[in-house]
Order: sequence, then structure tokens, then C-alpha cells
Amino acid sequence: MRPARVSGRSVLLFSLCYSETFDGRLDEGSVVVVDLDTGQLQELVPSNVAFNPQTIAWHRGEGLISKSSGLCAGIARLTPDGVERWDVMVADRRVDEPVFSEAQDCSQEIRADLPAISQSGRIAFMASPDSVGIDGFARGSVPWFIYVMDENGAPEQLPVEIEHPSDLRWSPSGTALAFSGTVAGKGDGLWVMSLPQGELKKISGERVSSLDWAPEGERIAAVLESGEDAEWPRNVRLVIYRVTESTRVS
Repeated sequence: MRPARVSGRSVLLFSLCYSETFDGRLDEGSVVVVDLDTGQLQELVPSNVAFNPQTIAWHRGEGLISKSSGLCAGIARLTPDGVERWDVMVADRRVDEPVFSEAQDCSQEIRADLPAISQSGRIAFMASPDSVGIDGFARGSVPWFIYVMDENGAPEQLPVEIEHPSDLRWSPSGTALAFSGTVAGKGDGLWVMSLPQGELKKISGERVSSLDWAPEGERIAAVLESGEDAEWPRNVRLVIYRVTESTRVS
């Protein structure tokens, strides 16, 4: 899971534990907040999350959690009691179904991932409505869309088609979304979309694996990986982009 800033100098992490059961290994974990100044840990969700999440977004005592396993991906609600159902529909499919389904075939389920919550409580996530009815590796080439919604509203699709997305984050002001991926007709890159105008700005032609905004909203820190897919360890660099100038500053 990617670390996420909660507030100030506090970071949200997932603490993963391994335990042996009669039929193999069981992964369980808890959601914790780490104070970067003191090193103190605070447990937000107890050790009953039975999968390693892709993304966790936390806001005012609860949040969203995504489970991504190969070509299946879904988003559920996260509370101090654990993972719960999230009543949100896209293309007549529940986005939380892949989290709770035990079926091996997820071809009739939608792919949903990368939840993000703004400081005011607005929600954004990515989903791939055209993945419904597609099975096998073909699901991996089906495009994604960004959806935004109020806490108790319905998701609204934004006018941008994306392949191979890797992260999605609200700006501190809640007026823009940064994401990485391949935009249809525009190529790879790190992008910022302003809201509600829907204006899309290319920050860099480099597709990053994870990102977050600086508190003042003028810079984005991102992790840039290079090397062949089979190469390990990867060449990993932390880069900083200035959003106003669309240039890398370090």
C-alpha cells in the first residue's frame, strides 16, 4: 500500500501481519497513523483487514479501501470496525463487489480502484465500466475513467479516458486532481485536471508510480521507476514537479 498523508506530519500506513492456518498462510493487517516527529503509532482500524490493500483514503474517522488482485479490483468502505460494504454503483455494478466476492471469475464485475478523499470530504476514484463482460488479460487493456462525488451523492464521470493508471490525489484546495497514466490521444504522463472546468494539464511526460501534493498545492512529489519489468531491484527516484510551470524542479 502507498503511504498517505493524513494531516500535518502524520502518515497513514498499513501494518501487515502473517499467520499460519490449516490451509495455508492468512494475511491480516491493521491501519495505523504514524507521527513523523515522535514515531508514535495510533491504530485506526484493528487487525481484521484480510488482504493487502492497494490504496487507503482516510477522512474524519472513516475512509475507503481498495483491493486489487490482478485483473480484479474493487473499493469498499473502511471504518474503525473494519471493511464494510460501500453502496456506490457505476454502470449498474457495485464497485465494492470485487472486495467481497470469492468467485474466481470477475468478468461480470466492474474494476474500481485508487480512491481519494479531499479535505472537504469529496470523493474521487477510478473505474473501468467497459471491463464488465471482459475476461482474461483483455481486461488489462480496457480504459479507466475518473469519477467524483459528494459524500452522499452519485458518482459523476469526468471527460478523460485513461489506460494503466497508477495514482490519483486531490489537491489541498480540493479544486484539482493529479493522476498518472496514459491519456487517450495525449500519451503517457503526470496530469492535473482542474475542477469543475475539467481542464487537463500535462505536468510531465514521465509516468510515475505514486504521487502526492505539497501542502501549498504548487508542487507534486512523485516516485519515478525505470528499468525493465523483470529487472529487480528497480531504479527508483523521488522527483518534485512544480505544477504552475509544469517542470521538474529536482
